[in-house]
Amino acid sequence: MIISGKNSVYEALNSDKTINKVLIAKSIHDEFSKKIVDLCANKKIRYDFVDRKILDKFSEHNQGYVAEITDFKYSTLEEILNISQNIVDGADEKENSNEVDIKNLNATDIEIANETKSNNKKKNESKNINKKKDAFIVLLDNIQDPHNFGSIIRVCECAGVDGIIIENRRSCVVNETVYKTSGGAVNHMKIAKVTNLNDTIKYLQKQNIWVYACEVGGKDIYESNLKGNIAVVVGSEGEGVSKLTKQICDDVLSLPMFGKVNSLNVSTATSVIVYEILRQRKN
Repeated sequence: MIISGKNSVYEALNSDKTINKVLIAKSIHDEFSKKIVDLCANKKIRYDFVDRKILDKFSEHNQGYVAEITDFKYSTLEEILNISQNIVDGADEKENSNEVDIKNLNATDIEIANETKSNNKKKNESKNINKKKDAFIVLLDNIQDPHNFGSIIRVCECAGVDGIIIENRRSCVVNETVYKTSGGAVNHMKIAKVTNLNDTIKYLQKQNIWVYACEVGGKDIYESNLKGNIAVVVGSEGEGVSKLTKQICDDVLSLPMFGKVNSLNVSTATSVIVYEILRQRKN
């Protein structure tokens, strides 16, 4: 796969993607090109300075940078769910990490030592309560425009979404346009392809994850409790979330509309939705 653009190439170099080679326009001599060259050298990736005309053959909007990488590696649904199972830093500290040798202590010192041990145990138990983070997942129903897909990926990565789920047969795949539009965020976002979106929603619900369809005619998102394990389904501008999918979801959420146009671009709507969830979590 060929990707182009400053941010796309830079983020690819900073990820675990396999990069075959990087092409840089001969006319570029600045600090950013030096960073690209240094990254290539450190990772032992081949790079060449070439005429701009060669880069233009790959992409019209290359900004002087083109890279050949392996095809995007999709994640599994389990890999996305595992993110919310991670143990927070310090949660698995040993109970006896600050244990005191009481062999040669007097009665008062022994009492103090035992009290310290008890307090340390309570601290560790408190940490262990927070071993899991709340799941935060976005599902895309029939999103086929690569620009919208790329923009959604960028928003989700910035908002700390665990992963994005798409359907095999009715969704845009990760291609050069998606890479470009995401600004390189696709390199840091887990994306899973599933056979059936509705079956996946039912599976998520069994994992104690609340699944909400985002569609006109639902509950006001600003009056809804969106804390805890959350997954949201957004649909294409033309069709929205499919009827059966809405029926399967736990509820339907809507953004308030006061203008004469009754809908937002799907990537814009997704931005508002995920950041409202993030706002409620932070509060």
